[in-house]
Amino acid sequence: MKIEKEYLIFVEGSDDKAFFEKLLEDIPDIQVINVEGKDNFKPKLKIISQDDSFEKVKKVLIIRDADESHERTYQSLTGIVKEIFNETAKDILKGYQGKYGILILPPSEEQGSLEDLLFKSIEPDIQKEIVEFVEKMERTWEKYKKKNLKAKYKIHCYIGYECNDKLYLKLSSAIKNCDAFDIGFSNFLDLKTKIMTFFEL
Repeated sequence: MKIEKEYLIFVEGSDDKAFFEKLLEDIPDIQVINVEGKDNFKPKLKIISQDDSFEKVKKVLIIRDADESHERTYQSLTGIVKEIFNETAKDILKGYQGKYGILILPPSEEQGSLEDLLFKSIEPDIQKEIVEFVEKMERTWEKYKKKNLKAKYKIHCYIGYECNDKLYLKLSSAIKNCDAFDIGFSNFLDLKTKIMTFFEL
């Protein structure tokens, strides 16, 4: 991991990296870094903190899925920042302007992930068809009844529909190459505004 910009965003995976790079592609001062898994925030941030070039960093934003609990995820990240940087980190959606910010996805919801945020940008009629299909799969096959994967099932159904002329098996590829999601969607633009406000850009 090489620090190249003054404003850093740490995300948990390649899908998140692809989405936020797409969302912020017109903001050249922001670098998005994939820590490659939610369990790697602590070790990767520790490595970054010891890099000489970290001194030039003005602000850091950590973005993670809420998964099963927004509050537990938030407490975990604030604890990591306190331990590594001995600094306070708070939710940027509440107007926090310190050096270390936190953003839990989807915004303002107790549970969920990037996939839940992306799914909201899909046309309602298509959403309805996909939800019905996934629910039928869950009723039919036992292996599809894992509730925590439902958002992923729905998004991959959509990618198959939207990118049917290309074989994009990964969400990150669909975001980057297929234009599967409308970056102009109001929820995405609100998120971009919050991020730019935090970074004071």
